[in-house]
Amino acid sequence: MNIIFLDIDGVLCVDAFSDKFQDSCMFWLRETIKVTKAKIVLSSDWRWSCPGQARIALDGLPLIGETPVFPVSSNSLEMTRMLEIAAWLNEQKEIHSWVAVDDMWLPMPNLVQTDWKFGFDRKAANAVSSILTKSPFHFLDEIEKAVRMGVKL
Repeated sequence: MNIIFLDIDGVLCVDAFSDKFQDSCMFWLRETIKVTKAKIVLSSDWRWSCPGQARIALDGLPLIGETPVFPVSSNSLEMTRMLEIAAWLNEQKEIHSWVAVDDMWLPMPNLVQTDWKFGFDRKAANAVSSILTKSPFHFLDEIEKAVRMGVKL
């Protein structure tokens, strides 16, 4: 099974003053899931701050769970997030590949760090697909489809 550990703010929600998910970010996430057959594990603070809203926004996507919530205490937020992902992985048996998508730098392999101003874009989609499929992947055909659908790239 391929897993995407998904943050929300700075990945799908790029407006600091709104909790609206960006259409273009959702488009690229859906296309990435189609190609990689990945399942989503929520690693965002939305797990505890807006759990219902996150689940509604991700409706229709293969959301299979969320990482445990650890207290930040003496650890940095980045280190805590990494430990939460590691704990979830440690409990699983059938993981083929995984990637963490976050706008924060996390001290771990398989990280695709998004630019918080643009979120999950074509560049992030290609990087995630490359990690999960172990080969370079480019959404060239999907770009044309996105443009036809009116998605800003």
